[in-house]
Amino acid sequence: MGVGYPYARTALHIQSWRKVGDKEGNWEDRYYLSSQESDRKTPPQWMQAVREHWGGVENRNHWRKDSCLLEDKTRSRNPNIVCSLILLRNIVLHYY
Repeated sequence: MGVGYPYARTALHIQSWRKVGDKEGNWEDRYYLSSQESDRKTPPQWMQAVREHWGGVENRNHWRKDSCLLEDKTRSRNPNIVCSLILLRNIVLHYY
């Protein structure tokens, strides 16, 4: 493929309405690539796959990094230190 993703078989475009707290809401465009053929899933199944992916990211990775490894409490602004800490946390989570 010309976009540099040779295994991409399906491109998804999802529009969603997002409102956070009392702020005014807005439409967001999201794009996804999949290696599965588009006819393998119905539109509701594609939506479920996207939800499961992001739910897993939040539950498996971000929550554990934030609550167990205190990632959000990192105060350093030095990019080398921040990157090193990210790598160490990922290694800990891999073997955890």
